[in-house]
Formats: sequence, structure tokens, C-alpha cells
Amino acid sequence: MAPGATINYVVSASTTTTDGVDLSALYIVDNNLAPVLSESYGACEASMGTSGVQFYGALWQQAAAQGISVFVSSGDSGAAGCDDPGATSSLGLQVNGIASTPFNAAVGGTDFNQFQAWSTYWDSSNDPITKQSAKGYIPETPWNDSCTNPVVQSLPGGSTNVEANCNNSTFKSLLDSTGGGGGQSSTWLKPAWQTGTPNDNARDLPDISLFASNGFLDSYYLVCQSRTHGGACDFGVFQAFGGTSVSSPQFAGIMALINQKTGSAQGIPGLTLYKLAAQHPSAFHDIPAGFTIAMPCVTGSLNCTTTNAGDAYGILSGYNTASGYDLATGLGSVDVANLVNQWQSISFTPSSTTLSMNGGAAVNITHGSAVSFSINVTPSAATGAVALMVAPAMPGKPGIAAFPLTSGAVATSTALLPGGSYSILAHYSGDSIYGGSYSNSVPVTVSPETSTAFVNLVTTNVNGVPTSYSASSATYGVGYQFLRVDVGDVNASVSASTGISSQCFSRKESCPTGKVVLSAPGTSLDGMVLQLNGEGYAQVAAPPPGTYSITATYLGDASFGASAATTAFSTGRAPTTTVVSGSGNPVQYGNYEDVIANLVTTSDGVAPTGTFQFFQDGMSVSTPQTIYANEGYDGLINGIRKYARANGALLELFLSIGNHTVSAQYSGDANYAASTSPVATISVIKAKAAFSSLSASNTAGGQVVAGLSAIASANLNGSQGLVPTGNITFYNSNVAIPGTVTYTSTSGYLGAKLPIVFPTPGTYLIRADYSGDANYTSATYPAQPVVVVGPVSMTRGPVIVIPSPGLGGSTSLAVIANGGFSGTAAISCTPDSNAKETTCSLTSGSSTGSTVLVNVVGSGSTMTLNVTTTAAHQARIDGPSLGTTSKIAFAVMLAVFLPAFRRRRKYALCFLGMFLALGLGACSGAGGGGNAISGSTDSGTALAQYYFTVTETTGSRSSQLSTSVQVPVLVN
Repeated sequence: MAPGATINYVVSASTTTTDGVDLSALYIVDNNLAPVLSESYGACEASMGTSGVQFYGALWQQAAAQGISVFVSSGDSGAAGCDDPGATSSLGLQVNGIASTPFNAAVGGTDFNQFQAWSTYWDSSNDPITKQSAKGYIPETPWNDSCTNPVVQSLPGGSTNVEANCNNSTFKSLLDSTGGGGGQSSTWLKPAWQTGTPNDNARDLPDISLFASNGFLDSYYLVCQSRTHGGACDFGVFQAFGGTSVSSPQFAGIMALINQKTGSAQGIPGLTLYKLAAQHPSAFHDIPAGFTIAMPCVTGSLNCTTTNAGDAYGILSGYNTASGYDLATGLGSVDVANLVNQWQSISFTPSSTTLSMNGGAAVNITHGSAVSFSINVTPSAATGAVALMVAPAMPGKPGIAAFPLTSGAVATSTALLPGGSYSILAHYSGDSIYGGSYSNSVPVTVSPETSTAFVNLVTTNVNGVPTSYSASSATYGVGYQFLRVDVGDVNASVSASTGISSQCFSRKESCPTGKVVLSAPGTSLDGMVLQLNGEGYAQVAAPPPGTYSITATYLGDASFGASAATTAFSTGRAPTTTVVSGSGNPVQYGNYEDVIANLVTTSDGVAPTGTFQFFQDGMSVSTPQTIYANEGYDGLINGIRKYARANGALLELFLSIGNHTVSAQYSGDANYAASTSPVATISVIKAKAAFSSLSASNTAGGQVVAGLSAIASANLNGSQGLVPTGNITFYNSNVAIPGTVTYTSTSGYLGAKLPIVFPTPGTYLIRADYSGDANYTSATYPAQPVVVVGPVSMTRGPVIVIPSPGLGGSTSLAVIANGGFSGTAAISCTPDSNAKETTCSLTSGSSTGSTVLVNVVGSGSTMTLNVTTTAAHQARIDGPSLGTTSKIAFAVMLAVFLPAFRRRRKYALCFLGMFLALGLGACSGAGGGGNAISGSTDSGTALAQYYFTVTETTGSRSSQLSTSVQVPVLVN
């Protein structure tokens, strides 16, 4: 927002008594570091307590009196200011207590009202020069990521009933209380400048809002994490952010532009903002009615309204947008150009301020001494506060304190002047009527006072609450331990129960600044330089357990002289308990099993390191084993504290049956004491034997051939112990195979082999049984199929395809010797019984026939199968010659049937001729010793697919073996 501004990022370490955020805020204000301060943190106002509320009230009042404009995020929990934004509300209507004072501006959050209308407000590409893609101002809504957002009713499954939406499982991911914070303070009354707000006599939040969405409606801030990427901001390192933690620093940037435009610091932004909203509304974007920062809440919780008794979730009542100011977005968002340019259009009645110190006499005091002063603001009707500041009240010159006006005046004394020679002035911050003003300056000289240094061991419980501010001993992991150095005045003291008591810590004088040097020989703390924080002390983690004598030397500053202190203390190592167990109990003989050592502590410290030494039956085994898993304290999870812990393991081998003892010894480390576990008993039982393989093959490996010697083989897996002994029995179809089993022992398994002869080709089922021994159980390998082939096998070539009946075809046949067979095989072919009028033959070399003898040896031989078919033809009936009597009978028969053929005279004459001729042939002209009588047509071989059988036979009589192969023949 203000690219030319100087941004100072102030980081402070949290201590046992003060949050680092508070220390940073204190540093900025006390040192008047800059005219604009932005804080993106929150604290539940109802939980801050009186001291917390007063701390920020006084600090932001001092900032305002010095002219610092303070901006604080209103919160990211919507109307549920005390709830976690990642959870459903249960703590009621609350606000952020850091933002609720009358001396700062609370910045809320908006989102773009662009759902399903993106093209209305955005171009699909960026301007080539400015990279802009927004077409103009985009209407806004309150930032609200929850199920109460009205946009949910437009989603599938949504309705106009907000409570129904929050209880709809479709929207269960929207039950978090996430949105821009707002509401009414329960601590602070409404300041006079907060006009146009609800008549609730309470400080209302927020004052103003800016875009804060984290992507709920597809828009968010892009932030480059360049620090971890070598300074480059490539696309891959951009991250999406949202929340009022972004809108607050954005408005701080706008205030920097205002300061630049006006040439001066502005103090409380609300003094001008609310008047500007009334007089120049064009500087603001009012958020229209119809939206809310109400959040989903757990039924029955504070301020939760549930209309349907069966609903688990209700609505945290409030707050909605309205015309003008509302508790959802304050005055709305702003048109930055109009806001900056019109800021000075708001006029205030001028004021003047005078300062008098020490009754007009010279101020020459020792630090910590009180000096009287009076401040008068004219007109006397001026309200608010004035601040004493080191002239010329520019950034970097310390602020001293703020004092509320009474009838325009202050008359009191202060011991807060820091050491040195300089001038003091007073600054009046203004109010809703009168403008601010600076007083005359008064020179002062403040000499350093004697300091007292303290160095102590501070102990806390597991929640970080101090248990002693000056402990002489402690145990690591029982709470936390810190080395703390305090510097105070000559009368300062440290109580073990309450800590430092000093003028500085009571804020009755300015605190010491500068450095402290530690002397701790033999430790990492020796020579360490610590910087005092804004409350005059420094803190560092205590050294590891041991006995120490440590000296802290304060080097002094303009307010305090140098001093030193020494302390002696001891810290013991955290006690531990080691427990050992087996991963399996009982375990099997000869198997490796994990023996687990668990290190248990009640320590809230770091993860233990070191080793475990394992023992079996009282004897150490292996070398010390390094811890393989360890974790430090992990807090309270589901009501259980997750203390520091560690694990070790040894893969141990158990080589004898029976009961064995195991134990483990933890070595300890710098933080944790050593410990030895009680012994644990592990029972070792027989190992489960298991076959890894079972097969049968011929003596040279490969196929098993009928009639030839083969080998049945089995391998039995053992363990890391002794190789299994005992017997392995082979079975063929549940019948024990006779013979002598040969055993081989190899590391880890037992092998067994048995000769076997399978009489005929086919599929056999073999299995193996192991009897077991002293270390192993019995075992069975289930029956496995063994395919036994004949001495000779055949493979066919391509299917025989015959284009039409009457033609033939052929294919090749490979005759193969199996298992080293060498001899003669008779190969024969047989047509398919359904293949009418077909023949087949075999050709091997010069031999052809339906059966051929083939000498099969080595790689075998190749032969040809030939198939012939028959085409359709005239059927012929052939019979013996007719004798004279037969001929006469035949003639008489023809005469009897002659009348039936009168219409066929040609045939009748023919038959008559036959009757007369008797012994002559028929009209067909056939002659010779017999008669051929023509009949119907024979179709020959039908169109179909047939299967011809080729059979090989070896041996003779009782040793004869045959196998066949089917050859497909397709007649088209």
C-alpha cells in the first residue's frame, strides 16, 4: 500500500512472565519507533484479566498521546472473538481485547461479492503493463467462511434457512468460526469520537474494514516467501493468505500515505475516520445490508440460538451489515485515493500546549529520582491525554509516559526520565474537537544510578507457570528451566515466589537497557551476550543437567551503572524407565524376532538420545543399538500428556526350545538418566517347517516320460537354526512311492529326492509329507499335478484348408523324441468318421501310406499328412447278369406296368423292345456280362470342419504306448 515506506519488523522472545508480542509492542511505543504501528495478534478480552486489559489500554494510550496510529486486527473468528477460527463457536459473543481499547483502530475484514459473477468484475487476462485484471471496484461483503454466509443458499443443497445449512452434512466443512471479527467491548466504554454507532455505551469493533478473504470466493492475497527461495518470487513460491492479520497492516500502509500527505503523525485514527465518514462518504465503501458475521455455534453454548431442538448446531446471534456503521464491517472499506486526499478536509479547533518542569528550575537529577512537572493545554476544555517525549519527538526518540488531562491540565511528578542530557517536550494528541499540539522543550540532565544485577535459575511447571524464580536445583523435564538475568535499582530484590521487585518492573522508572555478558566456563553459555528486553531482563534456556556457577555482568547504560551477580545451581537428569518386550510371544525356533525396548519418561523436554544394550539369558547380545525412534514432549492430546519417549529394537535369534529371558539397558544422555528394564520371558517353540517346492522331472531335468526313470524332488525350508532332520515321504495319488529317499542339507533347508517311474502318459498327483523333528513341526506339501508324456510326441502344422470337395490338402507333422528316447514309432492316420468319402495318408521320406514307420531320435523328424476328398457325382448301382427266366419275368413285369407309361411312348417302345429282345441289353446301351443301372447324384464329401486323428505307437505288447493328435481339416 505504501511501497516507499520504511517498515520496521520488531521481534521479541517470549519469557516465563511476558509474551513476546507484548514486549515488541512495548519496545515500539517506548522508543517511539514509528508513527504507525500494526499488530496482527489477538487475545480474548474476557480472558485477559484486569492486568492484561490495563496493559494494552495504557500502552495504546501512550502511543496515541505520542502521535502513533495503532492498528490491530479485529480477529478472524467473526462474532466469536474468543473461539479458535478453526472450530465451531462455543464461547459466545466476544471481541479481541488487544483491539478493543479507545486508543487504537480495529480493522475488520471483507470479501468480494462476486459469486457466479466473476466475468462481471474480472478480465480473463492481465494488463500487459500494470498486470491489472480487475475491471473496477468489486462490491464487498463481510469476510465469512462459515455456513452462515448467505452465498451458501445458492450452493447445491443450500436453503434460505441458515440453521438448516449449518446442520446439513453437505456443508460440514463450513462449521468453523472463520470470518472478520466484530462486536461490543465488555471492558471499554464508547469513546466520544465513535459517532454514528449503536447506542450501546460500549466501544464498538471494528472501526474500518479491508479485503481479508482467504479464498472462500476465489480471491485472496498472494504472498511471496522469497526469503526461503533465494530472493526469487517464481509462481511456485507464491502462497495464498487472508484474514484480518493482512487487512490491519494494509490499513497501516494507507495511514503511512496519509502521514506523507499531511506531513505529520495522526495519533488515534478514529478522531478523523468517523467525521470523514459523515462528511465525505465517497471516501468509504459502505457494505450493504443482508450479510453477517454470525457464526455457527454448538447448541446450548453461550449466546447460541437454536430454533430446531434436534439440531446440533445453532447460530451465534449477531452481527449483520446495515446502512452506515455496523458491527460486522464498521464504517466499511475505503476508496484509498479519496480517503487520503480528503483526510485534511476534517478540521479541528487548534490547541496550544505548555510544559514546565521542576518549578522552572534546572533539572539535574539521578536516574530514578522524581521530578515535578505541569502541562497545560489551551483551551482547557481539551480532553484526552498528553505525553512526555524526548525532543524533538521524532521517530526513534523515546516516549516517556502518557498522562490523562483534567480540565486541560496535568500537574504531577515522574521518575521515568531516562538517563542522559536532552530536552523534554509534551505532546497533546487531540480529541474529537481539538487538534493536537506540541509544547516548548525543557532541558534535563539525568545521571545514571547504581544498578543491581541478579542471575537465577527459574523453574516452571509443564504449563510454563513459574514455580521458582531462584531455584538452587531442578530436574530436567520437570517443567522447564531458564537462566534469567534481571537488572534493577539499588533496592531491587528477587523473591523465589514472586520474582523481581524493582522500580523498573513496577514501571516507576525507566528500565535498564543494553547488554549482559555471561561467564560459564565449560558450557555453551560462556561468553554469551544477552540483550535486555523492555522490562529490564533477559532470559536463555538453562544448560543441560549438571552443576554450575554462572556470573552475569551488566555493562550499564545512560540510566544504570554496571553491576554483576553470580549464582550456583544444579540440574539433575530426567529419570527414565525402560521396558522390554518381544514382538511375538511365543517365538519360533531359529527365527529372528524383534526385541523392543521402550523408554518411558515423565519429561516435558526434548527427545531422548543414546543407545540400548540388549541381554538374552543374562548375556549381552550384539553391540549397543542406537535409538531408532524418539519424540520430545508433545503436550496434552485427548486428555493425555505425551511425554518425551524413545524406542530401540534388536533383531534377535532364538536357537533353543524353551523359556528365555530378555532385558535392555538404556545408556542415558545429557538430559536423561540411564535405566535397566526388568527381565521379560519369551517362550521359544518349534519352528513351523514349510515346503518351498515339490516337483517331478526326468533324470536330466525337463519332461517326465512314461516308462522312463524320473525324480521326485522336494525342498523343505528351515530357519536360521539347525537344518531340519526327519523323514520326507512322497505320495502318488495318496499312495506312498516306494524306494530310498536321498537327502541333502544346505543352509536353511532340507532337500529330498526319490526315483519314480510313471507307467503311462497322463496327469498324476504327487505330494510330500515331512515328519518333523525336535526343532520343527511336521508339514505337508499339497498334491501337485505332474504331466507325464509318452516317449514320442507330435505337434501339427497349420490347419488343412480344402477349397472344395474333390480336392486335397496337407500339413506338416513334427515327431519329437522325449526324454532321450531313440527308436521306431508307427505313425498312422484315421479320417474323421463324419468325413464321407475321404482318405488320409502319411508321407515320411520315401514312405507313404495310412501307416508309416519312423525312426525317431534326437530332435525328431518331420512328415506330411495328406487328406483327399470326393466331389459330388452320379450314383451307380452295379449287379449280376439276368438269366432267360429272369429276363422273361422282367419283360412280363414291364408288360404289366406298360399301361402306366402310355403317355411316354418312347419309353414304352423301349421296354417293348426289351421284352422282345429278351437277352439284349437295356436302352442305355450297356452290355457285357452284367447290368449298370443309373440312379441319383452322390454329394461326395460335405462342406464342414473335420478332425483327423494321427496316432503314434511305440513298443509292443505290454510295453506298447500310444499318443494321438487331432488335425483340423476344413472343407469349404
